[in-house]
Amino acid sequence: MWAARSFFAELLEAGIEIHEYEGGVLHSKLVTVDDRWCMVGSANMDVRSFRLNFEITALVYDPQVAADLGRSIDRFCAGARRITVRDVYRQPVWRQLGEGAARLFAPLL
Repeated sequence: MWAARSFFAELLEAGIEIHEYEGGVLHSKLVTVDDRWCMVGSANMDVRSFRLNFEITALVYDPQVAADLGRSIDRFCAGARRITVRDVYRQPVWRQLGEGAARLFAPLL
């Protein structure tokens, strides 16, 4: 998780919303686009997930499925903690260093 968190500042500054779900482990990746299509699966968008871990993601072009998935995402976000740029920059130095070190290994994780 530290390697992933090392990218948070850049993502947040680009306008991405980040919510950390604290009710357990969610490995699924869920995306909706324009309420028309969606992606659901376990794969990260990297070569390791696709080639080494044999993970998969389904692309579905169906507005009803996209809407249903969007409601699921909203429920997860409602039960999650929203991360802000301020949260990222107010972390202790030891954590920032740990995340920076973990980032070096991100391609392998």
